[in-house]
Amino acid sequence: TSGGSIIYTLFNFFLNADSIFRQFQQSKVRPRRNQARLMLAIIAYTLPLLAHDENSISFLLFVKCWCILGISFYFFSAYPVGGWSHSLFHIGIAFLPPVLMEAAATLPSSAHIVERAVQCAAAMAGSKS
Repeated sequence: TSGGSIIYTLFNFFLNADSIFRQFQQSKVRPRRNQARLMLAIIAYTLPLLAHDENSISFLLFVKCWCILGISFYFFSAYPVGGWSHSLFHIGIAFLPPVLMEAAATLPSSAHIVERAVQCAAAMAGSKS
């Protein structure tokens, strides 16, 4: 999430662009560097959840994100079910985008978009009657 800040969005953009560049810079893959940069990127996009904690919903969403990430990382790193572990990592991580979308919908900068979506949904419900 960006927290509604263009500066924070640009920071994350350049962090990820640099990580992509470094991934293809050398012919040798450096797993530890990749893992460290991945963890930094994940921390960077979940931190704004703690900055917008007006009514503890953001903190709950932060905890949900890290529970999903923790379970997914467990399957990725411990390989408890052999070759299926990587698949379970991807299945687990698939639960993260809805939580991030819910978090984005709670931002003050998203209020007008959410209001418009509600109006559209109400109009669609009314047209089906």
